[in-house]
Amino acid sequence: MRWSFAPTAALLVLGIAGCTGVPMTPALTTLPEGVSVDVYQTRLDYSERQLEISITNESQTDVVITHLEFASPAFVSAVSYGRLPTTIAAGRTIDFRVDLAAPDCTANDPTPTVTIEFDQHGQAGTANVEPVDRLGQLPRIMTADCLASDAAQIARIGFADVPLGRTSFAGRDVAELYLEVEPTGAAGSITLHAIEDTVLLFVLDPATGTAIESIPLDLEIDATSEKRTVTVTLVPSRCDQHSVAEDKRGTFFPVTVTTPRREGTLFIATGERLRGEIFDFLADSCGWG
Repeated sequence: MRWSFAPTAALLVLGIAGCTGVPMTPALTTLPEGVSVDVYQTRLDYSERQLEISITNESQTDVVITHLEFASPAFVSAVSYGRLPTTIAAGRTIDFRVDLAAPDCTANDPTPTVTIEFDQHGQAGTANVEPVDRLGQLPRIMTADCLASDAAQIARIGFADVPLGRTSFAGRDVAELYLEVEPTGAAGSITLHAIEDTVLLFVLDPATGTAIESIPLDLEIDATSEKRTVTVTLVPSRCDQHSVAEDKRGTFFPVTVTTPRREGTLFIATGERLRGEIFDFLADSCGWG
């Protein structure tokens, strides 16, 4: 009689394999040693309401970032960086720029969180970390956002969308911007105290023609106020062409204000067309040819 043991042997092999399979490596829940996260804002980021998430890899192997998200109670929602995956080689730092969400001005604690999904040397992980606020900017961003939100509820404040004025004042060529303040009709009042100079432009005292750092506005606006237009007269504060070419903030004008809940400085930007006309004025005034 011939006996066949093949099926039994096969079952035995499968059983042994099932019992001795290699266990899956659990996902990491913290960043690898040597990987750190900072957040900060450049001058250009400020004007675009963006933030840099800076990840430094001081470990011995590459780290692949597969998902990256920034959140804070100071903003109404989390924001993600979309162009992933990205590999951060050992010893390198990469900055990831994200758009900030609208402010949440009811927040009391703006402590941020960065969520990172990553892979290092074949091991995946997800970590929630409190990033280092490299320049201590987050409280300022929150205050500025909420001041602007408060002000916008009561009045529309901006420069008129008309060509830059060019004239002569006190014997010198000057430019003129037209600051418009129009009530929205909402309850409450806002006081505009003064408008200040920028890194590129002095404002002129309308009484004397003297270049100064700020001129008073003393405008109190509420729902019953008329629309107001203030002419702001300007001259160059510097003519070093390289600095002007590299400028990111010279056409944002600080206006000190008080709202029902806050006081501080709004930065009123010119549009792109006005910005170009201001640079043309600087070129003419400074004799760049």
